[in-house]
Parts: sequence; structure tokens; C-alpha cells
Amino acid sequence: MPPKPPSAAALLKAAKRACQDARDGRLDELQLRALAAAGEPLAVAAVAQVALFRGDLVEAATHAATYLRAPSPKATGNLFVDLCRVVRATGDAALIAEAAASAATAGNLGGLVENSLRTDRHERSLLARATAAPAPDARARFEAACARADGRANLARGTDARFHHEVALAWMLTCDDELLRRHEARPELFRWNDLVEVAFALLRAGDGEGAARALDADPRRWPAVDAGQVAPVELATHPALAALMTPARGAYWLAAPRGA
Repeated sequence: MPPKPPSAAALLKAAKRACQDARDGRLDELQLRALAAAGEPLAVAAVAQVALFRGDLVEAATHAATYLRAPSPKATGNLFVDLCRVVRATGDAALIAEAAASAATAGNLGGLVENSLRTDRHERSLLARATAAPAPDARARFEAACARADGRANLARGTDARFHHEVALAWMLTCDDELLRRHEARPELFRWNDLVEVAFALLRAGDGEGAARALDADPRRWPAVDAGQVAPVELATHPALAALMTPARGAYWLAAPRGA
């Protein structure tokens, strides 16, 4: 009598454990591929991300499209959007249209398709952040906002809260010198979204190598919020950041413990 196939619950449990192992720097690609072949959605998503960081966009998009046809009910919109980005990165109009048509039926996640797959609105907004130029009054607005913070007890000077507040002001107003000065002084306080903005500032200054170093300094800063997220997809799909990706960086990210 043939052995009974594992239940969906057992497959999901194994996939979650394999994804956590991958984030911990113990990637077992064969196990993930076996789970994906068994139809486990989180494993399919994980294989797409691994393929992306191995430099195989075609395989990554194939698995991403497979996931979008039947996303895991246990996943969040974050994973869904990540895989939409992988499919869009191919520029394959037929694949994008097919994935969009199937993903649009994904319950409450279907609404994410418009920004993440069917249109390039999200990519335009990402590129705009990466290439933003400061407004003429940016420094005056930055200094005025810092002065207003002096009146707030929870933003007292010298506190981490004040530091984070000024970092956010600096990148929102594109005050690159203020942002980079704070990053040089206390890089350990920078969160992932702040580090992405540091990378943008360095790219605007023509320092691509510095941008990559800033992002790669501590992979644990990347916040994995979904059980199926195993790597920061934006590094390989963002219109500006993808140009920095190399085989060596991809291998580094797959080997490093990561995910806050």
C-alpha cells in the first residue's frame, strides 16, 4: 500500500520551517523545491525568490506567476506584492497579463494587482524616490521641522527617538547631506527603509558601490513580515537598485542570516 501523501497542513508547516531556515542562513534549496513540486504555495514563493537572487529571472517569474494563480491563504499582501514585482520585472506583457488576470481573483489581495502588476504606478513611485531632487526650500523646511521637534518631550535631543525623527525628515525632504551625515555617525540605528533611502542618496551622488555596501552591511535589518518571504525582492526588482545586483551579492544575501 503506497504511503499516504502529507496533508496540506503538514506541507505548510514544513514550508514555514524551510523558509525560516533560509532566512537564518541555512537554505535547503532541494527541500524547498520538493515542497514547491508538491504544490505548497509558500515554498513556490520561496523558490521564486531564491531563483531571483541566483540571477534566473525567467525561473523566478515562472514560480511567481504560479504562486499568483493560487496564493497561500496564510500569506500577507507583502509576499503577494513581492511576487507581482518579480513578474513585472520580466517586462513580458503576456506573462504579466496572464498573472494579472489570475491574481485579480485572489480574494482581498486582488486589489493589490492594480498598483503592483497591471500598471507601472508603483514602479514609477519607486523610481521617483530614487531620483528625487530636493525642493529649493528643503533645507529650510528640514531645519524648521527640527526646531518644532524641540518642543516635544518624546523627541528630546540626544534620544534615539529624536535621531529617527531627523533621519525620516532628511530622507522625506531629500536632504541627502543630513541623511548621510547621520548614517556615517550612527549606522546601527538605521532601519531597513532608512537604509534604502541612504542607498538612493548615494546613487544620486554617483556612489553605487557605497549604496550596495549600505544595504548589505547587516541583512538582519531587512524586515521579513511574511512567513514566505526569504529575501528582499526589491534589491533585484527596483528600477534603481536592480542595477547594483551581482551574482556575488545575490549569493551573499542567500547565505547571510536575514530578516528582523
